Amino acid sequence: MTATEILQAIKEDIDNSSPRSSPHQINPTYLYEKAKLLKDCKPFGVLNSDTWIAFAGGGGMPGNAAETETAWAIRQLIRGMEPVAVLELAAEQLSKNAVELYEISDVSGITVSEIIQLEDDCWLYPNDNLPESRYNEYVFVQRWAGGHMIKTDTAALVRKVHVEPVYVNRHDQPLIEKLSSHRAKESEKRLGYRLQLRRALALQGTGPVEIISSYMAAETDHIIAQDSGFSSIFSSANIFHNAQPDVAKTLSLVKQLDAFEGPASLYLAIDRLARSRGDFDIVNKAIDLGMSLEVALMHDDQNAKEEINAKLGLRAGWLLGSSPETRMEARKDIGNLYSARSSATHTGRLDPAKFKHEDADALLVRLLCALLARGKFPHWNHLTFGGNGDFG
Repeated sequence: MTATEILQAIKEDIDNSSPRSSPHQINPTYLYEKAKLLKDCKPFGVLNSDTWIAFAGGGGMPGNAAETETAWAIRQLIRGMEPVAVLELAAEQLSKNAVELYEISDVSGITVSEIIQLEDDCWLYPNDNLPESRYNEYVFVQRWAGGHMIKTDTAALVRKVHVEPVYVNRHDQPLIEKLSSHRAKESEKRLGYRLQLRRALALQGTGPVEIISSYMAAETDHIIAQDSGFSSIFSSANIFHNAQPDVAKTLSLVKQLDAFEGPASLYLAIDRLARSRGDFDIVNKAIDLGMSLEVALMHDDQNAKEEINAKLGLRAGWLLGSSPETRMEARKDIGNLYSARSSATHTGRLDPAKFKHEDADALLVRLLCALLARGKFPHWNHLTFGGNGDFG
């Protein structure tokens, strides 16, 4: 049988609803049987024992399964395309040996009503506007007790990724290693941006923000295999609302985060702040906020264990205050937060009447943004003796 005849037979089966219930739910036995027929028919059969699939994120796998191409062809037929058109499109896509992909990540904790450009190849999307993918349902639909499925309004971070070549000779090890190394580095850069975006969003809101899952999807359904599956970089937080972000402020904060000198401690402090928002327990909130405070204000202090409470209050006062009165107020607020952290750490208990998480959260945001605006950690002794902190 020719490829056209095989696809025509599949089309007739589709009309009888035998191979699938949706484009992404094709009967595995049916798929295997049709793949055996198509694997020797041009333009199919590219994925053979000599093929290596070089993934967009680095690494890859042998391309010895014809089911991928066959599943793509069946999806096109399910959507109403005629067999001859399917063959023409397959030949065109395979000849280019390249694919335009989008790396899609959920940004739980924010929502957007329209597509917003962040960088030349990076956007925030309403998840209703995403390219079709079998992963969309898993990432952006919540399953509740009783089997109910609810579409969330969680925003999506979308970044364009061009992958070329995709299929290479599996015996060309130098090329495989070169592609894998380069693409792994690019993937790390994308991960770095996701981390910075999360920190920037944490510094402008009051709720938790998490980027839990990422996956690859083609702009339109493509015959070239690039199914990278899920990757996860954070633990899920307790998130029950999505806030509208201030995009201009977000981009400004991302730039400041990228430019900050010696940023490791600042990043850790922001991450602890963000983590505190995803926990129900007030004791854990106080511990995380106290750790954020200590990391930010005891940076590079070789005698950090000595009079921590006094140092925290003094440094916060000079960092946030502009007069004796405002410095004393900041010192008092910092002292209350640190006392709550100490109580929570040493006793496992906390009096809710004496610890207001919202106030402590806002105080930490002020402090961290003040540090970020400076571009580096201050010289603490210079600052607390009335200088600008740039000494040394």
